[in-house]
Amino acid sequence: MREWLRANPVRVRAGIAAVVGWLSHQVPQIEQVIGSDELVGVLMGLVTLALGESASRRVATTKAAEKTYDGRKLPD
Repeated sequence: MREWLRANPVRVRAGIAAVVGWLSHQVPQIEQVIGSDELVGVLMGLVTLALGESASRRVATTKAAEKTYDGRKLPD
């Protein structure tokens, strides 16, 4: 399980964002504390962007170390 989580950072972060989004709709107190539904949406967007950015950096670093983005191996 741990290896799958490390091998799929984008899916893991997308799952986290989905759970946070689901919780924001299931727990009405979150909207009451934050103040408005629009602000909850904006904060969810920011969380998703932050999770996606860190995941894409990790994937890009891994891909750059292995091969080019079009699938060809780097020349030796």
